[in-house]
Order: sequence, then structure tokens, then C-alpha cells
Amino acid sequence: MDEILIKNARLIGSEAVTENRADLLIADGRLKKIGTGLKAENARIIDAGGLAAAPGLVDVHVHFRDPGFIYKEDIHTGARAAAKGGFTSVVMMGNTKPSIDSPEILSELLERAAEEEINIYSAANLTKGMLGKEVTCLEELKRAGAVCFSDDGHPVLDEKLLKEALKRAAVLRVPVSLHEEDPAYIKNNGINEGAVSKALETGGSDRMAEISLVKRDIELAIETGARLDIQHISTKEAVELVREGKRRGGDIHAEATPHHFTLTEEAVKVFGTNAKMNPPLRTEEDRHAIIEGLRDGTIDIIATDHAPHSRNEKGQEFTKAPSGITGLETAFALGITELVDKGYLSLEELIRLMSCNPAKIFGLEAGRLTEGEKADIIIFDPEAEWIFREEEQESKSFNSPFYGRRLRGRILYTICNGRVVYDAGAALADHPGPAVTQRDEKQRFITPVRAGAEGWMKYKERARVISQERLAEGIFSLWMETEIAKVSVPGQFISVYAKDSSRLLPRPISICETEGNRLRIVYRTVGGGTKEFSGYESGDMIEVLGPLGNGFPEEEETALLIGGGIGLPPMLALAKSRPADKNIIVAGYRNSDMFLLNELAEHGTLHIALESLKDASFGESGEISEELRIIKELLEKGVIASCSGGNVLDAIRENSLKERVLFACGPTPMLRALKDFSQKENIRAWFSLEQRMACGIGVCLACVCDTKERDEHSRVNNKRICREGPVFSSEEVIL
Repeated sequence: MDEILIKNARLIGSEAVTENRADLLIADGRLKKIGTGLKAENARIIDAGGLAAAPGLVDVHVHFRDPGFIYKEDIHTGARAAAKGGFTSVVMMGNTKPSIDSPEILSELLERAAEEEINIYSAANLTKGMLGKEVTCLEELKRAGAVCFSDDGHPVLDEKLLKEALKRAAVLRVPVSLHEEDPAYIKNNGINEGAVSKALETGGSDRMAEISLVKRDIELAIETGARLDIQHISTKEAVELVREGKRRGGDIHAEATPHHFTLTEEAVKVFGTNAKMNPPLRTEEDRHAIIEGLRDGTIDIIATDHAPHSRNEKGQEFTKAPSGITGLETAFALGITELVDKGYLSLEELIRLMSCNPAKIFGLEAGRLTEGEKADIIIFDPEAEWIFREEEQESKSFNSPFYGRRLRGRILYTICNGRVVYDAGAALADHPGPAVTQRDEKQRFITPVRAGAEGWMKYKERARVISQERLAEGIFSLWMETEIAKVSVPGQFISVYAKDSSRLLPRPISICETEGNRLRIVYRTVGGGTKEFSGYESGDMIEVLGPLGNGFPEEEETALLIGGGIGLPPMLALAKSRPADKNIIVAGYRNSDMFLLNELAEHGTLHIALESLKDASFGESGEISEELRIIKELLEKGVIASCSGGNVLDAIRENSLKERVLFACGPTPMLRALKDFSQKENIRAWFSLEQRMACGIGVCLACVCDTKERDEHSRVNNKRICREGPVFSSEEVIL
């Protein structure tokens, strides 16, 4: 590992603060020497010029949405955002899909996280599935690497169960981080129950939602001896409860977020859903109580609660949009701008709150700028002013109220484990333009590509065919084993290479479901590419490219599912994962789709939209077409509830389907019609490949890469070629 010599830095650390300039010599990933006039023949020289050097920042509360929701963020993009913000160590929360409630899931997650350039730790769930009904195997989870236990996003309401968990965590000496919001006091979360919610007539979250649980849980922590971390504190009463708990000798700690010490509920009027979070922004009095808590040590951690969401999700009306904002790239500058520059804290105190304290409380090897320690260091200019802009960020999502805001304090270098992982000069030189990141060949994925403004990661990876089954005439189901499964969700697509890897088969294929490192695709043989693919057998090794498109997000409320043609398999996966009281529309039904109808009917109320039925009639002899006979039989058996002789919009109208959320995957005309309909009716709509793919369907090779080659389908449907540009450039994909 190369040596680095930092010259002329003003040190701000956990054990030494000096106004004099000093040098730092880094070797073998450690801070080897602190002094003046240091020399090293072959070291990289960074002249700090009197600017500040401090321990790398530590964030014990981030959401990287991996596994399960990587259309919002993934481990790689989250790590890049952290490095740019000066964070060298982060702790991921476990409200993922699957949730982090078993040693196997946690170990796999940490194995992937270890490939990144910063230190990434993870919480493990306190209860199985975050359902609050059964405590997880805390002891095994600690052995697997959990640094804390948390059901963040979900309060633990069962007092007896929580007491048991706290007792066991106390024995393990592992902190428990709690999300303190009792739903009994909440009419509509994400906004404070107060003047603004009344003006907007939305209802909100009463402050007692937080106060009641903080009071209960501090008592439980003192009784059990557990180390308790109150997450994202938002009310003055909760701050006082923590203060009193510390006085009584409890091992009690609390986090404050930059948005809670910067903004109030009034921000909702200006920033809308980008000022919606749980717990909500509250009053000016609460904001000042949080700042006072930071000043006197009551609140001992600043954590971002970095919570990415897609534009589509945040673009919904306020009451339906998810809560949370990004924060890794603005947290440190907001600390300087709002706390240091305004005289509430010194730089040393800010570093203590954002590095030293969280590292110590969570038992992490971080937060120390001393000889012999890991070389996790930031170099920053506390006086530099800059404007936070969407186009310059590293995070995959764009949900922040701070875009366009002038901030003070800029990270110039982030050094982690003795390596420069962020260099502001290099970053500025590279901007603008999409970034292509080639990872070390020793790492898990061969060629990750960050494409487009969303910054999604796509992978070209080896896969092993596990099984292939013919379901119906021209319909096949295939299970494969590939690392891509771990970063995929139903509704996304993969592209498959020919067996000899000489070319990419023309049609991307929809992902039906995933289980760990296995994924299932169900496809129809409609051309040479899929016919070749149908010949693959168990044990065959192939190469795949993906995941493509945005897939479908987690959605708690009842949704209308609409699938057409080979877009039906992702709908089946969605139907299985959601409550049974939902409607499902099958568009453009064919006899060969019969294999799916019975399965779909088990998971909801099934409707068929078939335009060819408009002209269907009985013959003179009373005979009917085979297609109509099957439909009639299905209606009589109760497999389907209705059949419309029109399109999906006719089916919606005829059956008075009133759902405010819909998911759709299928032919382009259907998706375009549904998109227009959803916008007109103000319905939240999710289309499996709407973002960064062609015109919303992505069935042609041209949608994947800007090759000059076109399959027959592309030539026939030339209007479907991507209007925004392909997902990949030809240089980034081996064809």
C-alpha cells in the first residue's frame, strides 16, 4: 500500500487539538507518525496548506436500501456518497427486503459491503421480520458481525418483548437503537401535528408519539442495564427525558439529524415531500432544544438517517409519498453552517459528535486521530462556500430539501484505511458527465457500470442454470444462480448472452422472483434469441447483464396489478407478496397464458381485458370459439371475476376499480395508455422499465446498448428505440 504524507495540516481529533501545523505520515493503512518536518521519499504528498485534518466521520444511521430496494440506493452508490461527505465508517439499517434478521443474510451483506472503499457495518433486526412479535437470535447475529440491534422504521410496541431484548443485548454489550414513534398518536406520519398540518388539512404526528416511547424505553434501559440509542430525536420533551436518564446513570444516548437541527415544520410549505420524514420536522422551540442538547452533551451523536427514495415515489401527493431524505453529502457542511458558524459548537465539538462519540458508543475502530490507529482521515476547508447541486451528487436518489443551498465547509480529501477514496479536485475535474467505474478484478462483479443521472449499477456476471421447465406451448420457466439476483427486484429485466458469449441475445427477459443468489425468469419464445435460450439446460454456464430498469418498489397499500403478455410473471411475483384483497387485470389474454391464471386467481380478484371479445359471437349451431369457450369456463368456475371486451381502461371503468396505486408490465401501447390515465386521475403508477429504458418497455437490443445491429423486432417497431439514449454505450458492453 502506497504511503501518503499530509503536510501542514491543522489537527482536530479526539485526543489532540492544535493550532500549529503538523504533518501526518500514513503507511500500511495506519497513521504511522504525527510531527513536523516529516519526510518520505516515495510517498504521495498532500499539502493541506493549514487547512483542517480530522478523524473520518462516522454515521451510525444510514439506509443503503440493499437488498431489495436498489432502485433507490445500493451499497456502492451509498458508499460513494458517504466518501464524498467525509464519512469513512457507516452503519446500515436493516429495514431491507429481506430484512437483516438472520446470520446468513447479515454475513452475505457484510461480505459484499467489504468490497467497498469505506468501512461499512450493519445493524441486525431486533425482531424477526421487524414485526415486533419475536426477538431475533441476537447472540448469533452479534457473532455474524452486527454492531447494533434495531428495527428502525418500526417502533417496538410490545414492552415485555422489548425488555427481554434489552436484557440480552446488555449481556452482549451491543447497543440497541430504537425508532420512537407510537402509531396510536399518529394520524398521518411525516408531518408534525401542528400549525402547518392544520393549514394543509393533512393531519400529522403528535409529539406524544415520540415522548411516550422515549419515556418508556429509558426506564427499561435503566432497569436492564442496556446501552440505548434514541434515534433521530425531534421533540424538546424527549431531549429532556434523555438528559434526565443520563443524570440517573443510565447508558442512554441520542442521535440528532442535520435536518432536525436545521429545519422546522415550515419547510414543508417550501419543499413539500422533500421535507417529509419520520419523525417529522417540528417547531422552532424543538429545533433549539435539539441544538441545546448537542451543546450540553445530552445528545451525543449527529447521524444523517440517509434515506433515499426515487423521484417517482417523492413525486406523489404529500400524504402518499414515503418519508425520508438523503443526507450523507450535506451533513458535515450543515453542521459547520448551522452549528459552528452560528457559535453553538466549536469544530472540535462537531467532530466529536460526528466521529469520536458514535465510534465509541457503537464500538467501532474509528474516530481517533492518533499514531498507530487506522488512517481514516478527512481534510477539509471550514471556510469554503459551495452550493449543493443535484448534478454533482453521488447518491442514486434526489430527495433533499437542500438543493441550491449555499453551505460552508467543504471536504477536500477523504482517506480510508490509508487510501484516498475521495479527492474533491479530481471529482470537480471529472464533472459533468456520467461516471464509469471499473472495479478491481478480484471483486465480486466483473464490470459494474454507472449509467445515467440515476447512477444505477448494472453488472455483467456469470450465471449457472439450475433448472428449466416448459410451462405451456412456447412458455418456459428458468431458475439461475447469479450474484445479480442479490441486487435485483421483480419487474426488472436481464439480458442473456449466447452460450459462447459471442453476442447478446436480442430480448431482455423479465425477472419474476428472487431468492438470495437465485432468480427466476418466465419467458415466451417469440424469436431466435429466446428460442436459443429455451435450449439451455441445468448446469449450463452463461453470462447475463443486469438488472435493467427500475422494477417495482415495496408498497404497503392495496394496489391494482396489471400485466400483459410476458409482463404477467412479474405480476405473479407481486401478487404473491401483497395482501389478497387486490384486483388483477390480465390484458391481451392468450390460451398459452392459461398456466398463470389459476396461480394469479389464488392471490387476488382476477379480471380479463380482451379486445377481440368485442366481436365474439355464437355461431348458428351454438358453437363458440375456443378462446371464448375457455373464458366462459373460467367465469363459471369463478377463476376470473369479470371479462371485458375492451382494453385495460375499459376493465377498470366497467368494474369501478378505485385503487390509488397501480403496477403494470406489458406491451408499450398498454403502458402508454396507463401512464396517461394515471396522470389524469392522479394515481400513483409504477411501470417496470419506465426509467432509463426505451419508451417504457425495453424489449429491443437497441434499448440496452447503442449497437448498430438491430433484431427483426426493432426494425419492425422502429418508433420504440430509446428516446433518452441507451442504458449502456457500446464501449461499456461486450457484444
